[in-house]
Amino acid sequence: MKVRCSSISKFMTKPKGNNKISEGAKTAVRELARFHLFGYENFDGNKYTAKGNQLEEQAIKLSGFSRGLVLKKNSERKENDWVSGECDIYVPSRKLIIDTKCSWDIGSHPFFPEEAEEKAKKSGYDYQMQGYMWLWEAEEAQIDFVLFPTRLT
Repeated sequence: MKVRCSSISKFMTKPKGNNKISEGAKTAVRELARFHLFGYENFDGNKYTAKGNQLEEQAIKLSGFSRGLVLKKNSERKENDWVSGECDIYVPSRKLIIDTKCSWDIGSHPFFPEEAEEKAKKSGYDYQMQGYMWLWEAEEAQIDFVLFPTRLT
């Protein structure tokens, strides 16, 4: 069984008291087992992920524009003995992973570096990027938080 890079943070929670494994990690193991045994996932998406999926291509173009590069969506899924994942963007010449995150609204968008770092850690994106770096043998990973005005129907 392999862990998806987007789920690594669920396994990295600290146990309380004398426990060897946290309750969050136990839940993550159960979810992983359900998926591998039965193909069941308890998260089917929501309006936030729908917005991110809908605007992913525009976010990738903006990420490229801000770096003076023409970027395209990575479509390769990689795996090793432990994890699997499909990063948004891989720039081989720079050994760089870039992941785009589309904020839902102005209230949830990090405008300052400290806010972005806090949001990345709170959401587990830091572990996700570590997983992608491992799979692609990248030396650096960056997260681009993007805010687009949209109306989803």
